[in-house]
Amino acid sequence: MILLVGIAAGHGASLWAGRAFDDHVHRQQLAQAGWNLRKIVEAARLGTTPAMPRYWWNRRRAYWQPFRPVAFLLMRAEYAAVSWAAGPMHALNLAWHLAAALLVAALAERMLGPTAWTCAAGLLFALHPGHFVAPQWIACQSVLMGTVFFVAAVLLYARWMRWPAGMLAAGGPAAGRWAGRTRRAPWLAAACLIAWALALGCREEAIVLPLVLAAFDAAISPGTYIRLRRRMKVYACFGLVGLAWIGLRAWALGGWPVPPEPYLTRLAGLELLRYLADKLLFYQLGLYLYVPCSQLGVFEFLQSHPALFYGLSAGLHAIVL
Repeated sequence: MILLVGIAAGHGASLWAGRAFDDHVHRQQLAQAGWNLRKIVEAARLGTTPAMPRYWWNRRRAYWQPFRPVAFLLMRAEYAAVSWAAGPMHALNLAWHLAAALLVAALAERMLGPTAWTCAAGLLFALHPGHFVAPQWIACQSVLMGTVFFVAAVLLYARWMRWPAGMLAAGGPAAGRWAGRTRRAPWLAAACLIAWALALGCREEAIVLPLVLAAFDAAISPGTYIRLRRRMKVYACFGLVGLAWIGLRAWALGGWPVPPEPYLTRLAGLELLRYLADKLLFYQLGLYLYVPCSQLGVFEFLQSHPALFYGLSAGLHAIVL
């Protein structure tokens, strides 16, 4: 209930926000696609298309075709269910955001045990201004869906591998309790891999899940190398699913088209190193100082004001360290 009230207070105004930018493109392309899966895949294309409104302050032309069939199939069903209206789609955005916040709270409980911090973690995730765009923009519903399936996969893996409850609470991993040598449920393995496959079908970023899980496995085990070695068969299952997704994506898109700018920034040498360092500082400002981490020019603004950018970063590191 606390999360529901928090999301309603923080994002409820988006119910009257209508459509913007890619929303117009996606609505038109999904309507024209019908239930043809290939056309639904094509409906995910981003950038300058005939359906994109022209804004006087943004004349840049770009085009990119991502691979997000699960998200756009779900969005096609949602649009059809709400008669292609914007308000109900925003309500569904908030519903997905609420589901993600509840799962984050459940993950925090798994990590910290049943404390007040679990609700705080869910509430912080729900209202953190660093990602305010996703719950308030229909076009970002794929982000919310991908988050739901991604965190669900982590929770299912935690049950499958019997991570100890409260494993990151005070006292370290030993504070949790392993479930012993009970037999692992095969359905948890299948559910975890399916959840990851759904996350991949929503957002390409979900490909990093096996690395996240391996990092958790290493963090909670005193015999890290031995435990990781014993789980090679488990990681191999993730590898097979990942390779299948890579092959399916290449087949659907006719190869591996490289996104143009502004979706992909091409840099090299020292310029690349500075860009990576600036991005790291930018995300730290977003995480701890609540600077909005959106693609709407915030990063470029800070880079063009180096005194402000690096001054804030230095102040943050002075406080943290």
